[in-house]
Amino acid sequence: TATFDRETRNLKETQRRLNPEPLKKIAEAIVRSRRKYVIGLRASSACAFLLGHYLSHILPRVITITDGDSRLFEGLKSIDQRDALVVISYSRYVKPSIQAAQFSRERGAKIIAITDTVSSPAAQIADLFIVAPAVFASFANSYTACIVVINLLVEVITNINKEESERMLREWDNALQQQDVFYRHRR
Repeated sequence: TATFDRETRNLKETQRRLNPEPLKKIAEAIVRSRRKYVIGLRASSACAFLLGHYLSHILPRVITITDGDSRLFEGLKSIDQRDALVVISYSRYVKPSIQAAQFSRERGAKIIAITDTVSSPAAQIADLFIVAPAVFASFANSYTACIVVINLLVEVITNINKEESERMLREWDNALQQQDVFYRHRR
């Protein structure tokens, strides 16, 4: 039960800190951007993959980068002031994630961070950020609050960009049905 208590505290702290107005600004910045880059390395790559996956269903030109080798900067070679970069960065703050955010900032991109504290390197570089604590008792961070923030952000983006989101979701669903991707399960 200690694990559940810590997760609940992380979620309550995230909810306490989360202000709807900055969240809306973040969502609007993502929607307005030409290309939407999502970066998360090492353990944060799972969260970056999830956010990139969801965004690619409701927005055009989403690029998810989860490799921290030389391909990281190759993937960012065209980023500019018309683009947004969402960096997901948690303690121990992988240097290439922060370097990618700094590189993107220098090229004029809007930097958005999802991170664990206001003093994190990602929050310090970002134009806008969301704090989702990751306190956990083991060697690993807890990403429960981060996942909730991702779900909330996707919901806000979908509501802001309702027509395009619905159109893209219909198109994607039709494509999946034509490819017979899913089992038809009777409930």
